[in-house]
Amino acid sequence: MLGKTWYFGLIRKYVTIFGTLFNDIVINRVDLDNNTTKTIKVPIAYGPKERYLTRQIQNEDLLRPVSLVYPRMAFEIVDIRYDSDRKLSSIGKCTTGSSNNGNLHVQNNPVPYNISFRLSIIARNSDDALRIVEQIIPYFTPILNVSANLIPEMNYGNITLPLVLTSVNQEELYEGDFASKEYVIWTLEFTLKGFLYGP
Repeated sequence: MLGKTWYFGLIRKYVTIFGTLFNDIVINRVDLDNNTTKTIKVPIAYGPKERYLTRQIQNEDLLRPVSLVYPRMAFEIVDIRYDSDRKLSSIGKCTTGSSNNGNLHVQNNPVPYNISFRLSIIARNSDDALRIVEQIIPYFTPILNVSANLIPEMNYGNITLPLVLTSVNQEELYEGDFASKEYVIWTLEFTLKGFLYGP
């Protein structure tokens, strides 16, 4: 339609950047004397929390070969919106290379977009969930700046991307009555202030 085909994989890179921030969270389970009895690396995967809850509920007897490990985290893109507050000039251009050897690259200014992510922390008890949440929230005041080399061909170098923690919510789910299995779910909402580039 618009005459050019290109793909920088930027949304995919933003998803990777976001997931990588939380892929090394470890919690310790302790006994009454505060001695560590077990260390757990918390797995993270892309997808809505409902996917993992439904899978666990359908495999309740744990007799099938696949069972999920809790606690775990899941994240997904919730929304992508244009950010008019960060708009750059529509006629501005970025250049790299040299016109002497014919390797000049020209690109229009990037277009600012806010990408909303939802991170779900799913645990079977409050203590596990709180140990995870307390390893995340202190880094966001409410902004954490991350950097990435989005388009290496243009030699922009690392670009700073603000990641804003916009909300934190907690809920408890029970299967059936209150005596049934409990899931403690923390939902953290983030906004990544990114850019999308044209050809």
